[in-house]
Amino acid sequence: MASSRFESDFIFGIHEPGGEGHMLAAGKPGWIVFTEAIGHDPNNQSGKDFRPYSNQGLGVICRLNNGYHPDGTIPHSSQYANFARRCANFVAASRGCKIWIIGNEMNYAIERPQVTRAAQPAATAASPQGGLVTMLTALMDLVQALLGRKRPPAEPAAAPIPPTPDPEDPLFHGAPERFNALGRGPAGEGPQAAATPQAAPSQVGEVITPQLYAQCYRLCRQAIRQVPGHEDDQVLVGAVAPWNNQTSYPGNEIGDWVRYFQDILSLLGPDGCDGFTLHTYTHQADPSLIHSDAKMNPPFQNRHYEFRAYRDFMAAVPPSMRHLPVYITETDQDVPWANVNSGWVQRAYAEIHWWNSQPGNQPIRALVLYRWPKIDKWYIEGKQGVIDDFRAALQHDYRWPKVVTTSPQGPFKAGDVVRTTTVLNLRRTPGYLNQPADDVIAEIPTGTRVTILDGQSRQADGLTWWRVRAPLADGRTTDGWLAQFGPTGTTFLEPAGAEEPPTPPPPGEASFKMGDLVLTRDVVRMRRSPGYRNKPEADIVADVPLNTVLTVVAGPRRADGLIWWQLRGKVAGVQREGWMAELDPTGRRLLDKTTAPPPISGKFQVGDPVETVNYVRLRRSPGFLNKPPDDVLADIWPGTAARILAGPQAADELIWWQVETTDSQGRRVQGWMAESAPGDIPLLVSRRPSADQAFTPGDLVVVVGSAGARVRRSPGYQNKPADDVLGDFASRATVYILDGPRTADGLTWWRGGGIGSNGREVVGWVAQQAPGDGSTIPLLGRAPRLPGTEIPDKATGRYLGAPFQGQFGIGQLWGENPDFYARFTYDGVPLKGHNGIDFLTPTGTPITAVDGGQVALVGFEAGGFGHFVLLAHSWGQSIYAHLDRVAVQQGQQVARGDVLGRSGNTGASTGPHLHFAIRINPYSRTDGWGGFSDPLPYLTPEAVILPGYIQALPAPQAMVAPEGAVAAPSAEGILLPRLAPSPLAPETPGTPRP
Repeated sequence: MASSRFESDFIFGIHEPGGEGHMLAAGKPGWIVFTEAIGHDPNNQSGKDFRPYSNQGLGVICRLNNGYHPDGTIPHSSQYANFARRCANFVAASRGCKIWIIGNEMNYAIERPQVTRAAQPAATAASPQGGLVTMLTALMDLVQALLGRKRPPAEPAAAPIPPTPDPEDPLFHGAPERFNALGRGPAGEGPQAAATPQAAPSQVGEVITPQLYAQCYRLCRQAIRQVPGHEDDQVLVGAVAPWNNQTSYPGNEIGDWVRYFQDILSLLGPDGCDGFTLHTYTHQADPSLIHSDAKMNPPFQNRHYEFRAYRDFMAAVPPSMRHLPVYITETDQDVPWANVNSGWVQRAYAEIHWWNSQPGNQPIRALVLYRWPKIDKWYIEGKQGVIDDFRAALQHDYRWPKVVTTSPQGPFKAGDVVRTTTVLNLRRTPGYLNQPADDVIAEIPTGTRVTILDGQSRQADGLTWWRVRAPLADGRTTDGWLAQFGPTGTTFLEPAGAEEPPTPPPPGEASFKMGDLVLTRDVVRMRRSPGYRNKPEADIVADVPLNTVLTVVAGPRRADGLIWWQLRGKVAGVQREGWMAELDPTGRRLLDKTTAPPPISGKFQVGDPVETVNYVRLRRSPGFLNKPPDDVLADIWPGTAARILAGPQAADELIWWQVETTDSQGRRVQGWMAESAPGDIPLLVSRRPSADQAFTPGDLVVVVGSAGARVRRSPGYQNKPADDVLGDFASRATVYILDGPRTADGLTWWRGGGIGSNGREVVGWVAQQAPGDGSTIPLLGRAPRLPGTEIPDKATGRYLGAPFQGQFGIGQLWGENPDFYARFTYDGVPLKGHNGIDFLTPTGTPITAVDGGQVALVGFEAGGFGHFVLLAHSWGQSIYAHLDRVAVQQGQQVARGDVLGRSGNTGASTGPHLHFAIRINPYSRTDGWGGFSDPLPYLTPEAVILPGYIQALPAPQAMVAPEGAVAAPSAEGILLPRLAPSPLAPETPGTPRP
């Protein structure tokens, strides 16, 4: 390990200074990553003083770039020596930093040097460097002449057309080609990769292959380590852009970014590299994507699509390099940070902490948020919601382990005695691929002690090989080559005696005895046998949640330097038995003696009726971290009734209850739900008393039953003819109350109108509850409140504001025209119907924000929303589409009522109108609605003129349809204004809809 000066013990970090005060105030002085464009002038002696930060205990990392587009993150290969000299000069002139990164996202075409060798600034011929370059150039010309070749004239390549500049993204952080391998497949196929590597036409210049980068890195590392006082500095490999396949080369024709990364490390080897950096992100702002295991489609079907892309890089690290430092120096969402505390930051740090807590994983020392100051649109500064999320994460003591938790025990030195962990072939030469049969000298049994003859390893066929002297079965010894690790990372050689036999510790050292109850202090892995090194996947019994009580049935045993106990008990409701470590390799306690489970306080008791107030996932067992996909039983909509069966249980820092409820198909299901989401976002509340559900004509209510609600000609359901059923309202549909209540067949009935499940209006009688087992199941209820607000509340008049100035009718309601919209997809999922409200606003109508928030996105969709504005609020998002013009900018803070622009008829619009909808946290973009919800129950009633076709109004004597609307017949033959549905263009791969 390098010097600990200017390092941090914590994994927290920010890109560029500005927010370090929050880390210091929390007593968690984390990391700051600086980026310096230093050029490659070997005579430039300037540097930077980092001591104002390192003197406060903050870890300092500096990324050394040659420059930005079009100069390249590293220069043209002809200038590598000059760049190395410039790096050394910068290091020598700097104070307060010992960790340096060479370059950034070298596989991303925008980072290539965009000029030829001749166009590069060169050292003067009078300088030593210039004289050497001149001499080498002349020598190259002489060699080429002797071979009968001529060196091409050193002229600049055709001037590239630079990418379209974006003042809010000067470093092309969000350029579409950066993650060019991402896209969306057809419905149901999920994430998809581009079939072939493809750079944008503007990206000419020198391709940075792994060989070229390794060449540049070696020169820079050597030059930096020759600076007095910096002999032990960490010089890190630059991060590779995930999901970018623009750089292909022989052996990696598809441009696999992980293979690119692996090839660089293999070229450098464990003795030629001090560590490396990674980048990882989520696509969109949903915090649940942190834990997504979604994979891409061929040819990248083994690559993670979301944040866990970091695991692909970690798995690709050659076994001999799994002891090196690792830093994630950039993470964010691929959309600018919205000013909300969504829990994304907390989940990201919890994910990396979990990774670091697993025995055998290579520790990750930092997770750095991109970025703090207002350099581009991904800034955090001033966004209190994100800052609160960061501060909540800082309440945890997330440190990186200070011991090597991986199995690598090298590099060895000459004379070391090591032993084999499995049967190995002793070979005449390093390597095992395409070798002749006589290359194998002998089979070396498991546990054989062999002596290292040469302290320098060899790299062959992707493995590390050592020359050893080994005993043979006949008593003789012979020399040959053995691999230190297998192709999958399994350790083959380790220091003799490093693995202790599974024997009890000395008397008096045992913490527990048979029959004791123990309590888990973290998520702890249960195994079939003691030890964690070189174990197959099948050795894992379960990951036991925090605060689980288990009984000691055997032990202790010592293995892999840890003390293990055999424990038995219920894990997430299932009886389990296996071996668990008492402490982790850092000495942190995992198991404590206890007399009873710790008291867990929750809001409910067994038998309580509850209801969901947000989109909730029903799971097989408590907890949401690191669970398999089939742990999710159903997605339960807001307003769904449930009954508490068991609980509470604590898991992943949340309180969980076992409930019985109904899924979206109306089926009875049982599983576990969290009481609230990270960030204290409520998920379950006590079911409102019936008095609260006393409606009055004019109310807008929603269908809370997961199975929907039938609409009848008259109140009652017993002994009715088949034609009494007029239709049905789907779950979450909005119903306008016209009359009631009436009592029939023991139920309360209301007459209401709305859009039925078939997309047509229906007016009739609906039961407020359905009969159940000894009780009633709610069918109609108030709209669930927006998270963290009292909206909507009829009693206090709390609603969202109007999305426009004035009052206007509605040309298309939520859920209309399902057959038409099913032709179009949102994130690859066909739409279930119209996913918004179309207000008949004439062109030029001022469009206003319904609540305070931040402008998350301003854009234009020719085949969709036209000019649109997407706002981010504390509770979710709101969208305003088909505008004539926009009056706000991305990142701008707005208050309720602020003018966002003017209504219009842009994009795929069939007439002047405002398309308006909201997303409510947490939401799923693949729910068939694009994550949007019907905004009608949340809008101030004074702004809404409901269409007559859901009120069964008589036809007016003279009706003039607004511009763009048509006189269409209602279900009862009444002519009323309707807006023709707007078509959508097919989705563009890699460019998600707003």
